[in-house]
Amino acid sequence: MTEENKEKPPITITEVLIATGVQMAKEQNMNLAELMGHFSLATLELYNRNILCKMYPPSEPSSDADKEKQVVSPLEKAEDTA
Repeated sequence: MTEENKEKPPITITEVLIATGVQMAKEQNMNLAELMGHFSLATLELYNRNILCKMYPPSEPSSDADKEKQVVSPLEKAEDTA
């Protein structure tokens, strides 16, 4: 890793999504309330897609199925430490 890369913190997906949303809202003359509504709808859509993925898993395992790691939610981590 170069010195330049060490100085810059990594950009999170959240920051990229917010910046993209704000830029698109400006281009479309959208107010803040409308933008927040779109972000809320996007959050619900992601939640629904995650639920559907759990309900209907793929019929064929992925090529790297043996490399899968269990993802632990922040809520589960909090319960483990309590």
